[in-house]
Parts: sequence; C-alpha cells; structure tokens
Amino acid sequence: MVSKVLPLLRVAGRKMIMRAAMTAILSRALPVKTSVRRKAILLAGALSAGFASPAGAADILRGSYVTSPQYYQWDGFYAGGQAGYTNIDVKFGNATQPLTDYILRNSTIQDNVSGWTTLPNGSTNGASYGGFIGYNWQWDDVVVGVEANYSHMSLSKSASDSLGRSFIDNAGALPGYNYNYSVLVSGSSTVKLTDLATFRARAGWAVGSLLPYAFLGFAVARADVTTTASVSGNLNAVCDGSVTPCTNFGGPLNLTGPQSVSRKGVFTYGGSIGLGFDWALSQNLFVRGEWELVQLQDIEGIDLRINTARAAVGVKF
Repeated sequence: MVSKVLPLLRVAGRKMIMRAAMTAILSRALPVKTSVRRKAILLAGALSAGFASPAGAADILRGSYVTSPQYYQWDGFYAGGQAGYTNIDVKFGNATQPLTDYILRNSTIQDNVSGWTTLPNGSTNGASYGGFIGYNWQWDDVVVGVEANYSHMSLSKSASDSLGRSFIDNAGALPGYNYNYSVLVSGSSTVKLTDLATFRARAGWAVGSLLPYAFLGFAVARADVTTTASVSGNLNAVCDGSVTPCTNFGGPLNLTGPQSVSRKGVFTYGGSIGLGFDWALSQNLFVRGEWELVQLQDIEGIDLRINTARAAVGVKF
C-alpha cells in the first residue's frame, strides 16, 4: 500500500511546486488587470499538470519490480573430472580358507579347521581421482539420468596372524583311542585396489541453480591380491583302557607345506548407492559434491566396502 501511495505524493508535490512558481512569475508580469491575472493562474495550473512526469504514473501502473528466478536447464550430455578421499574397510576373515582347505584336503580334520578366521579386519584410506560422463532428462523440476563414473586409486591393506586350537576328532581313530589334535594355522594377505567404476541411475530435484540427487548403480573394481597360509600340528592318541595292549602314541601331522596365491588385476562386482548435488555456475559449467558407498563381492575370500567423498567440476554440452 505504501509503495503505491508514495508515487502519488511525489506527483502531487511536483504539481504544487510548478503551479506556485508559474503563478508568481505571471503575477509579476501581469500586475494590472485582475481578470488577466486569474486567467494566467489557471493557465499555470494546466501547464503544471501537463508537465507532470509520466514516469510517476507509470510507476503506479507497473507496481513493484520483482526479479524472476534464474532457470537452469539440466537436460543433455555432460562430462567432468573429479578428485576424492576414499576409505576401504577390509575383512580378511576368509582369505586363508581356500589355502588351508588345500593343505588339509582329504584329511579327517579338514572340516574342523576350514572355518577358522585367522586374519584380523582393517581399513585403509587415501586419495582417488577420475572422471564421469552422463546424460540427463528434465521435466519441469524433475531430473533423471544415467552416468558412468570412474576413479583410480592405489590403496592397499595387509594383515597377518596365527590361530592355534586343540580338539578331539575320533573320525578314523583306532578302536579304544581318542585322537587329540593341536593345530596352528598361520597366514598373511595383502589386497591393493586400483580401479573402481560405477554405472548409475540418477534422480534429482532442481532448485534454481542447485540439483540435489540420489543414485543407485552397478560397480566393478580391479585389485591385486596375495595370500599365504601354512598349517602345522600334532596328534596325541590316548588309549582309553578298553583294548590290550594300551599304548599311547602320537607325533607331528604329515601335512602339505605352506601354500600361496598371487593374482594381479582381479575383477570383482557389486553395487553402489550415494547422494550428492550439482551446482550450476553458468548454463554450461557446474561443480559437484557427493558421497558414494560401494559393496563388492569378496576377492579371494576378502570382503571390501568402499566409502568415497568427492568434489568435481563438470561441463554440460
């Protein structure tokens, strides 16, 4: 209301000032006849009305000026480069199992030892970098798209440990004897992740120049793996007194020597989810921030979970 009244007051003020000025001029110029002076005053009023600024009236008709929000088109092809910080949670629990199974193959104690978790879990972190390319479709504020995303890194983690246990296993034991085993499993393993690619479906909601989004995708990774394992132990056969003669016996187990496996460029697959935002700096340039979680299938018995925070710069074509 005030914004409309103020222009009216400005116009009225101009009219009054111009009318007073012209009246004073004409009064001095025509001092003799009152009728002529009266006509001059009426003429001054008409002229002041005619000279009133049309801009004031235009302001009243137009109203307050409101800036329209900037609208950014997200549809089309885009590509960019990125850098990130990656953390990998590594579970080595089953890394030595294939090797211990081989060492104990066809033995009566294989099932007892096979499931032992020898190596501890751990994590590693560091820098990653790469690029992305994708395509968006936009309907009003809704934006959906597909994207291929690649990151290179050189992150490795190692673990080594031993586990020893004693147990009774009478499978294959002589009548009247209990077979007591003491077994020690030792192992070590190293995994190095070098490449990670995800193929995503994205969905977002445009808010001006900002595009928050979520994505779900398929992941493929490449890694180098090296694992070694050894098994040693003793058998102590104890007579229970039900047979004659009753003599205890025992000695070292006759087992295959240490085993190892080393594989370069092993591919594994999994899934990815994440959240992020694109922020348009112009119609063709944007910056990005995002978080991604990738869960991979185990590589030679090693389980990998990858968390990455990224910053990126992209160009829309």
